[in-house]
Amino acid sequence: MSKEVENIVAGWDDAQRAVALEALLTSQLGPEAFDVQCRLLTSCPNEYLVVDGSGNILLFLRPPHDKHFAFQWHYSGTTVKEARAGGDIWAFVREKYRLYNMVLSMPRVIGYDDIQMGTQADGHNPRGAERVLLHIVRYFDGATPPGGTWFAIRNLPSEVIGHHKAIIERKLIPYLDQRA
Repeated sequence: MSKEVENIVAGWDDAQRAVALEALLTSQLGPEAFDVQCRLLTSCPNEYLVVDGSGNILLFLRPPHDKHFAFQWHYSGTTVKEARAGGDIWAFVREKYRLYNMVLSMPRVIGYDDIQMGTQADGHNPRGAERVLLHIVRYFDGATPPGGTWFAIRNLPSEVIGHHKAIIERKLIPYLDQRA
């Protein structure tokens, strides 16, 4: 992003940022727009939904010491507090899978979801509200990483983190259904 554009964006209010972000996310720009999106948000959560060809999603069990989500299933993601290239984020997440010789597609942006602060039972996030950028990653072959388990997308365990389950139901299932 040029310094001139960066200075303009820095002066925008929340409403202007929301309109610009909506335009970016509904365009066909994909992950290359990541730097611009990060300048429009206070943080940039990226979630990677790894799915296979049989209607399963790879989830991981959170450790017992996790402050908000102990012993709950989640999909991989990361939150970036400052703008970084989207490729850097994918490289960060991909390392977990590369160790187990998993053969995966490149991530494809499938949209975003707004998560509200609140209780997990309501599909919200107790850590705070955020706009999440969602990526689908196709699994082709390889071992499952430790702590990971494949679950049928339409038959998830009750212990899936509330807002993760909500994203799967609101965004991933309709996305896959449209392509079936």
